[in-house]
Amino acid sequence: MEFIQNTSSGSRLDTLNSAAVRQATAVEAAVAYVTDTTTLLESCWKAKKPLTLYARYDHSGPVGPRVLEWFLSHTKESADFELYLVPDGFHPKIIWWKGAGVYIGSANLSKHAWGGNVEAGLYLSEEELSEHDLAEKMQTFFADLRDIAHPLTQELKEEMTQLATGNHAQALERARKRFEETRRLPRRPSLIEVTRRPAKLKQKGAFLREWADTLQILRAIGGRLAQPTNRPCWLPKDVPSGVLADQFLQAFYYNKVRDGVSYPYREMFETNKDSREAALQHAIEWWRNLPAAPSREDLHISSWAPQAKRLLARESIHGMSVEAFEELCLLVYAVRDHAKRVSSTTLGLLQGLAGMAQDERIRKFAAWLHGQSSSDGSSTCQVIEYVLYGGVNSETAYRLFEACFGSKKKVPHLGVSSLGEMIGWAMPDEFPPRNGRTNKALTALGFQVTIHSE
Repeated sequence: MEFIQNTSSGSRLDTLNSAAVRQATAVEAAVAYVTDTTTLLESCWKAKKPLTLYARYDHSGPVGPRVLEWFLSHTKESADFELYLVPDGFHPKIIWWKGAGVYIGSANLSKHAWGGNVEAGLYLSEEELSEHDLAEKMQTFFADLRDIAHPLTQELKEEMTQLATGNHAQALERARKRFEETRRLPRRPSLIEVTRRPAKLKQKGAFLREWADTLQILRAIGGRLAQPTNRPCWLPKDVPSGVLADQFLQAFYYNKVRDGVSYPYREMFETNKDSREAALQHAIEWWRNLPAAPSREDLHISSWAPQAKRLLARESIHGMSVEAFEELCLLVYAVRDHAKRVSSTTLGLLQGLAGMAQDERIRKFAAWLHGQSSSDGSSTCQVIEYVLYGGVNSETAYRLFEACFGSKKKVPHLGVSSLGEMIGWAMPDEFPPRNGRTNKALTALGFQVTIHSE
């Protein structure tokens, strides 16, 4: 154990970090205010040590614009660097260099805190953490943070960058009021309020956090795949990055995850969860060296994706005919997959579905689904239109939750994977398609995402 303080001879914390980063296998940090990239962030990047940082979200601009931009740009290059934001009432200063030790003290991640302010804290080695039975408590602390935190997205970066705050109390108060009126992340309740919060609100919060987290992972992967050096020879140059992410994960799932008739993605997760960047790099290298599309990805990119986008356009989905809806369902993997599991009894068919050709079975299911409605009287197509175009794009996930778990917009057998994929085909530049296959491929690469079932 060591007492850490800044002195006239320099920053002991900076010296400690330099040694600990080299020894660590990964770094997890919970620091309220982060305005500097040259200390912990850059040292982790240069040493290629995965970093997960939790910071504060409120009106005062606790995370500097340069830090926000640093994380978004670096996640395009590596999946091992993540920033999560915790709304309100978040004030810890903890840095855990896993395998080396942990600092618990007063210093934020700023140049002043690391080199000018009067700061103090304690450093415990990894051996001391184990000796005092603290390692498991540290793991629990960061796991609890993950449950209440929100991943950094482009939308949150833009919002936080626009905050105009100053040192003057009146300027801060004006910023606080303006922030409260427009904030994207909901206020985090007190611990007392959490215990009284209805289960539906807890479910909604967890869903929105996970959806945003996975969306940003897919965006980062799509951005990397869009780089010319990562493009296989058979791939056109103008493919939306969201479509690239979807088709890359499809190819990986069918050709690298599949083992005979099984898909051991959970076993692969255990192998890759602590080295997901290495797993992703290896998969991208395999992808860019493919001499031809291994699983009809070229057909999906050149034909299926533009057709689906056309059918999901606002003017097309509104009042869509049964025949056009059948064509749409034939292009959506999640609908095709779900159609395999729907019984003839559900569809009201006199004859069984056994032996029926796959596309015919999908058409039967699509025709049935087209005629369903939600409790508020919205048709299936109207619900899809609501999710896609019922408000601003930044609130798409809220509408998706209402359509899948709400009491008014839920349509039987139209679930998260189907709607999530449709969002991606309709707006691939902003929302990469996401379905069950996508989730399983990401899981196999070591990403902790939710696999939604329908």
